[in-house]
Formats: sequence, C-alpha cells, structure tokens
Amino acid sequence: MSDNIDNMENRPSAESFLAEASKEGRGKLKIFLGAAPGVGKTYAMLQAAHERKAEGIDVVAAIVETHGRAETHKVLAGLEILPKKKITYRNREFEEMDLEKILERKPQLVLVDELAHTNVPGSIHEKRYQDVEILLQNQIDVYTTVNIQHLESLNDVISQIAKIKVRETLPDHIFKSADEVELVDLPPKELIRRLSEGKVYVRDQARKAIRHFFSPSNLTALRELALRHTAEQVDDQMLQLMQKHAIKGPWPTRDRIMVCIDHHPSSENLIRAASRISTRRRAPLITVYVEAPSHYLLSEKAKEQIYKNFQLAENLGSETVTLSGRDVAKTLLTLARNRNVTQMVVGRKRRPRWLELITGSVIHKLISRSGNIDIYVINFETLPEQPLPPEKKYPKLNLNIFDYIKSTGAIVLITLLAVTLRKFLGLVSVDLLALFIVPVLFNAVNYGTLPAVFSAIAGLFLYDFFFLEPIYSLSFPLPSHGVALITFLSVGLTASNLSFRTKSQALASEKKEQRTAALYGLSREMASAVQLDDVLAAIVVKLDNILNAETIILLPDESRKKLKVVCPPEFEYDEKEQAASLWSYEHEEMAGRGTETLTTAKRLYIPLKTQRGIVGILGVEAKGGVLFKDVEFRRLLDALSAQSALAIERARLAEEMEEAIITRERESLRSILLSSISQDLKTPLASIIGSVSALKTAGKKLAGAARDGLTEIILDESEKLNQFIGNLLEMTKLETGAVIPRIELLDIYELVNFSINKARRIVGNHIVKSNIPANLPLIKADFMMMEQVISNLLSNAAKYSEPDSEIDIIVTEEKGNVIMDIRDHGIGIPPEELGKVFYKFYRVKFDTRNKISGTGLGLSLCKAIVEAHDARIEALLPEDGGGTILRVTFPATLTTKKLKINQEEKEALSA
Repeated sequence: MSDNIDNMENRPSAESFLAEASKEGRGKLKIFLGAAPGVGKTYAMLQAAHERKAEGIDVVAAIVETHGRAETHKVLAGLEILPKKKITYRNREFEEMDLEKILERKPQLVLVDELAHTNVPGSIHEKRYQDVEILLQNQIDVYTTVNIQHLESLNDVISQIAKIKVRETLPDHIFKSADEVELVDLPPKELIRRLSEGKVYVRDQARKAIRHFFSPSNLTALRELALRHTAEQVDDQMLQLMQKHAIKGPWPTRDRIMVCIDHHPSSENLIRAASRISTRRRAPLITVYVEAPSHYLLSEKAKEQIYKNFQLAENLGSETVTLSGRDVAKTLLTLARNRNVTQMVVGRKRRPRWLELITGSVIHKLISRSGNIDIYVINFETLPEQPLPPEKKYPKLNLNIFDYIKSTGAIVLITLLAVTLRKFLGLVSVDLLALFIVPVLFNAVNYGTLPAVFSAIAGLFLYDFFFLEPIYSLSFPLPSHGVALITFLSVGLTASNLSFRTKSQALASEKKEQRTAALYGLSREMASAVQLDDVLAAIVVKLDNILNAETIILLPDESRKKLKVVCPPEFEYDEKEQAASLWSYEHEEMAGRGTETLTTAKRLYIPLKTQRGIVGILGVEAKGGVLFKDVEFRRLLDALSAQSALAIERARLAEEMEEAIITRERESLRSILLSSISQDLKTPLASIIGSVSALKTAGKKLAGAARDGLTEIILDESEKLNQFIGNLLEMTKLETGAVIPRIELLDIYELVNFSINKARRIVGNHIVKSNIPANLPLIKADFMMMEQVISNLLSNAAKYSEPDSEIDIIVTEEKGNVIMDIRDHGIGIPPEELGKVFYKFYRVKFDTRNKISGTGLGLSLCKAIVEAHDARIEALLPEDGGGTILRVTFPATLTTKKLKINQEEKEALSA
C-alpha cells in the first residue's frame, strides 16, 4: 500500500468517499449473526421486518426456513410470502428462492434466510449469496441470517473445535460488505435447554446434537467467535465513520498498535516487540515505513533490509504500509489518526545531542504532537546486538573529473562575461560579484555539492584576481573574502540540497508512475483475455516486458499435489526448480532465488493467492538475479503477482460458470428428451402392441371392420414413430454437418401438393386448402428436405387445431421473394412465446385440459433445415385473430423466373 499524505489531517479520507461511492445505487444488507442454529436469528429477523412494515416499508419474505418451529411460524404471519421456485433434480422436486419473481415484484425489503445456502443444480446461481448480490445491485434491501461456522476464513477453526467439516461456506468479503450486523446471542445453557425441549430439532435429533455439536464447550467457543467478529465489524464501521467525517482520533474503543520502522536491522526486533504487545492486547498491528527524501540515498543493502523487515512483519500477521512524506513525524501521526491508532511503537538510536538539536528528532516531534496517542520508545541499545546499519551513498560525492572540467568552464565563461561588462558598461566590482553566484547555482543543480563548492572557491579567487585592487594579483582581504566565501558556499549547498530533494521527489513520482502504469497495463491486458490460456499467455508476455525477466506460470494438476508448467508449455525445469516451486505452493510462501529457502534455484517462486486460496505459482528469473535485492522490484513484483492471481481466478470462475451452465442445460435437455421419448415412443408402442395382441388373440374371429380398424391404428402409430425418429435423426445430422442440401430448381406448386398428399395420414380429418398463384418463380432447395419441413408444419398445425378445421397454405411473391404461409385456426401462440417456439424441445404451455403430445423438436428441425437453405422461418399472429401463421421466406437469391405454364400442365404436375 502506498499513499501520499500532506496536510490532510483535517480532511475526510479519500478511501471513505470511494467506499461510499461504491455503495451508491445499491441496496442495504443487514446480517443477523448467530453462534449456532436455534439462537433465534430467523425470529429476530422477522420481528425487525414487522417493525419496518409498520413504518410503511414494502416487505416480502422470499425464503424463510421455520424448520417446523411454531413460534417462528407464528411471527411469520402477517408478512407477504413470495412463492418459491420449483426445480426438479434427479427425479426429485426442490424449492428455491425465485429471483426472477423478486426482481419483477421489486419490493423495498426482502427477507432471505440462510445466506450461505447452496442452491439446487438448475438454479440461476450456485450460491444463495450470489442471488442476494443481484438483489442489492437492483437497489433492494436485504435482511438475512448467517451462523458463524459458515464463514470461509473460520472453516479450519470450526473443524478443529466441533470436529465437523462445514460444507456450505460464505466468503468473508460478503460478511464485511454488510451495512449492519446484528448479533443474536443466547447463553449455551439456554440454547441446550431449548434444544432439549425440542424447540430446535425433534427430540431424537436433539439428544444426538447435544452429544456432538451442541456441547457447552463448542457453544462457548462459537459464541466467542461470533462476538469477536461482530466487534470487528462494528469497529471497521466506526473507523469508516471517523474517516468520512474527518473526526480527530483516536477513539480508544479498541487498541490499535502501529510500529514505525526504517532501514536499520534492529527494526526486526522492534517489530517483534510490537507484535508481542499487540498479541497480549489482542489488537491489530500496523507496520509503517516512511519514504522521506533520504530514502533514495540508501544503498541496495539498506533497501533490501527494509524489504526483510516488511516480510517479518507480514509473517507475524501485521499489516504493512509505505508512505511518502518530507515530515516523517507529521506523516506518521496523520496515518495514526486516520486509522484510529491508540499506541505507537518507535525505536531510538544513539545520536549526539548536538546533532539532534541541528537536524531535529522525529521522536521528540511525535511525543509533542501525539495528543491522545501513547508513544512507546524502545532504545536500540536495549535490544540484542545487531550489525551496523548499511551505509548511505550520498549523490555526487564521487570525484568525476568531467563534472569539475564543466564547472571550471562555467566559471571561466562568467569571468570573461564580467570582464566584458566592466569594459563596455563600466560596472563596478560590487555589481559584478553577483555574476559569480550563477555558476555556483548552475553547478549545484547539475553536478552536485562538491562541484558547487569548487566553483564557489574558484570564483572567489578569479573575482579577487581580476576585479579587486590591486588587479591581477591575489590580495586576500580576509573580512570581505570570508563573507563572500561563506555566502557562495551557503548558496551552493542550499541549491544542491534543493536540487537533490527535487530530483528525489521526481524519482519517487517516476517510480510510482511506472508501477501504476504497469498495473494498469496488466489489468487492461487481462480484461481483454477471456479463456484461461489467453490470460496465462497475456500474463507471461506482459510480465516479461515490465520486469525485463523471464517468467513462467505453474498450476496444480488434478490431484493438487504436483505442479506443471502451463505457460510457456514447452518449458522444462529440473529437480531444483521443481522442489522450490512445490515448496512455495505447499507453504504459500516465496521460495528460490532471493529468499532464504532453496536458494540454489534459478528463479524466485511466488504463490499466486486470492481469497479463495492459492491458484498457482509464478516463477521469475531476473537477469543475473540482481533485481531480487531491489525493494522497489520486489514491491512491484508483489503487486503484479496479486493482479495476476485475480486474473487467473476470474478466468477459472468464468470457466466454472460456463461449465455449470452447460451441465445445467445438458441436464435439462436430458430430462426433456427422456420425458419426450417416454411419451412419444411409449404411447404409440402401447397402441401398436395392443392392436397386434388383439389381432393375434382374436384372429379370424374379428369382423373385417374391426381388423381394418386395428390395422389402421398400427399404421397411424407407426407413422408417428417414424416421424419422431426421423426428426431426431435429421436434427442430429444437421447439427453435426453430416447433411448438405442438394440444391435444385423446384416448382413450389409441385412441392406443396406433393407434401399435402404425403401428409394425408398426419393431418387426419383436417381440411388442407392451398392458394398458389400461377407463374411463381422457381425456388432453389432440396426437394426431400423441404417436403419434410412442410410435413412437420402441417403436423404442427393439425395438432393445435380443432378436428375438421381448415389448414391454409398460401404462397405469394413479393419483390422476387417467395413467401409460403401455413395457417391454422386453432388456439394460437401467446405473443411472448413467438420467438421461443423454434427452440429445441421447447413447447408452449397452453391453458388447456387436453394435453397435446409432442417433443418440441419438429419446429426446431424446420428452422435448422430452412436456415441451411439460407431461407427464413418465423411464427406470426394473423391480423384477423385466431390461429397461427408459420411463414417460410425464400429470398430473391433463392428464386429464379420460369416460363408460363398452362392449367393443364399444372394439373399434370399435381397428378
């Protein structure tokens, strides 16, 4: 984390405004938290809902689990209850929250019980909290309930306490995003008494639960966890409130410890001491380093020590913060007040008193300005002996001969200019003295301190030699020379110091800009990649360019016990690299080059971690390994690895979601197909078997009419079976590309009449009328495939029409397009269903008692065949009402003009 803090003590925090902005346009989330089932979370939620309803708020109960508890069921009365959505899974029917109905109803407040619940496969989302996020995005407030054992971060703790593995977990960020958390608490004895009375579970289950999960020790531990997490949530909300309203702190509602470190190796023991204080007081710890202008004077060894100090702090569970500021004390106190720090731990090094009086003391400033913040000063001398701190390397102290040559040239030019001005303008010596300050300033800004001092002394000598009486000799009038020399040196040192500060700040800004640009470039690259392979390739390419290093990404295999290089896939690494990468994966810490673990490896291996856990390993091989000692490089690498981990997790989540959708659709299609086959195969087969059995049993005893009737049934049902199986096979062939239309010129009149004659048995006693004008253009199509389309359309029209009703086939021409309408006069299609009737296995649900058989495959087959011809099919509602029009349009590109034919030729074609 990096911040610039300057004169912001009395201003609201920018982070608080960003947090508020992120919640704009969202609903409010309130969580009723309990330590265990049965403490009364649902009851408290319903009571709060009644209070809101009394205030005039529109409240609905989307899903409330009463678990058969009479008192909970009683308090539910009086609230509007939305119907649940029924989902069939593995031949069983389940009920889930109906998200679509809630969004359509759009109340002000929704009650959603058991936030960590896992939805039944076939639901819109996998988890119930994802449904709740959609509600919040649509500006709907939500009241919900959670048990403490469902928090993801406590999963291993709960397993250790209760000896059970909680399957349904809730991400911690959902809990932390809640606008309000209300703890519903009940002492363990009272909860066990309620359990014994059968108010939580039935008595047999209650006795078993008391022996296992609901023991007094378990309940006490869970209660402490619930109380602690609620307190932390309230503390975070109070901190956000203080930052938002710029309230000066600290408010000592809870201890917060902050330790201030520098590049000194003794900072490690300072961190340990602060960690012990925070552990004893159970207070969060913040480790802070301030990048003052002198930070850029530090050697690489000193910067590496800072990085080690941060690593130690993170290993001890501390938050680490890096700030930039010229006034170290002011920067530290500003952060402390913004974060409500109550105690600050600092280290005091042995320094001469005179040096503190000249340069000032950060500790004295902290103590004098701290206010309500307690300052703990720990002398480095009292800590175990440490190596001397790394030496500083001050800029421009190196004797670069070219800098002094350039400085000499600047002094000579100024001297020549002064001589010229005195000769032509008659300037006196005092006026010319100011000119000699110019090279001092120039050399201080461009070449550093020593060249500036050199130019001040040289300029003084040249001024004495050329402009002070006696001219062309060195007289050395000491008082005047002493004042001039001190003035020149002061100007040079001041200008050099200002130049150094400006360059240091520019360098800091440049490095931060480079880091920000690198992160922005990586995030932009990740946004454009969708598939996991694309994301991995983008990460490797981008990191190679940013870090000027060779990077690889390793992901765990299916067993999650081994790692394999996935990008670049052709890369091979030896046993040393395998050992370092696997250690990093198993321990979730860095290993390899630049660390203290398995240092013989060529690469630094960094675990890519997110809130869900570790997703992979990033291996980086810098040129020569020198960069691993650079704290700036390591900080940039940490930021880039975190961004890469999020990108990989996002790609994986997208793949999981896509796979879940495919699985859900496959399961749905499978259920529909099985249902259709069981109905459309079983029913005709039953009729055929029955008729054949009657013929076999009765034999010649049956009258001729009876035998003909049974034979007719066998033929009809066999025709239905043939059509169903034919449709299924044709659809499969079309989807796999095994069938290619055999295009030829066809007469639409001939095609329609042939299809009508062939479909006589399918349409039954319906009257089929055709209206086809003479001299229509020929169409380009496959005769057999288009005949199947017309047969299916006629079958569909007959199925949804009353017996003996008419079916009209009307063919027209419009601007070279041939349009064929097949209209029935049946029950029609609802307007909102018109676009769905061509979906595979989709059937319109009509409000009728007579169940119409069918698979929902005929029209989808027609659409596939028609589109294979580059034609178009659509469902329309007649303008005069009643029935449905199924229209097939052959565009002008699929038609061609033909010669006129007479009526006799038409009749011949019809015959």
